[in-house]
Parts: sequence; C-alpha cells; structure tokens
Amino acid sequence: MFPILLFTISTDSTIALTFQKIYSDLDNATSTSVAPNSICVNDGAVSPTEIFIPDRSSQAIHRLVLNGSYYGFYLAEGFKAMFANETGIWTAYLSRAVFEPESGESFAVEFESEIQPMDMHYQNESLFILTRDALIKIAIPKR
Repeated sequence: MFPILLFTISTDSTIALTFQKIYSDLDNATSTSVAPNSICVNDGAVSPTEIFIPDRSSQAIHRLVLNGSYYGFYLAEGFKAMFANETGIWTAYLSRAVFEPESGESFAVEFESEIQPMDMHYQNESLFILTRDALIKIAIPKR
C-alpha cells in the first residue's frame, strides 16, 4: 500500500491525514492507482462523506471516503475548475459546465462563448464561475 498525505492548514492547527489504496501492477499497464507525489493538487473539495482531489496531470478527480479508503475517480478531460458537495460534483470546461449527481443523470450547461474558469461554486440553485476578469452567475433550476 502507498500512503497519500493530505495536509489541511487552518489558523488554529495543521492536520495531516493519511489515506491508502492497494496498488496492483497489472503487468506494467497504465493504472489509476494513487501513489505519493503522483497528484498535483491545486484545489479540492470536501463533502460530508468524501474528499475530492483534482489531478490535472491525469485529467481525473480522485474520490476518497472520509475513513481513508480510495473510492474511485471521475474522468474529466480538459476540466478547468471543480466544485463538489453532498449532491454531486460540478466540473467547468472552456465551453460548458457539467454536473454529475450522486443519483440520477448528469447534465451540462453550455456557455454562449468560451471562458477560462479558475474556480466555481454552487449554492441556492446558482452556479458561480470565477474567471480572470469576471464572476459569472448561472441560474440552475432544480431537477
């Protein structure tokens, strides 16, 4: 097993959590295993049940259960920003945003023109996307 170290820094303290995943070589085939130093973490999200770690080098978002187990990953080729909560995960691309719910079908919101998402947040039926020069608000009706 390879340990993955996550560090959370707050004004009060620094907490280090160790997560592990069993690695199998699969005869040197490409593997989705997670090993130390293999993830370049720029941001992430924590829901009441999971930790989401974006890995731009493999174009995936890794999912860890709060008890330390590796839960899986979302493939998100070309994603620029992400947001996750207990209902699912949002990913932003140049021309669209996609929601993958915990239950139900995923759906996409197409943009009128390409943008450069840097960060995003979903709250109260509104999707907020931050770019270098704008904060975009998109109303998302309940499904």
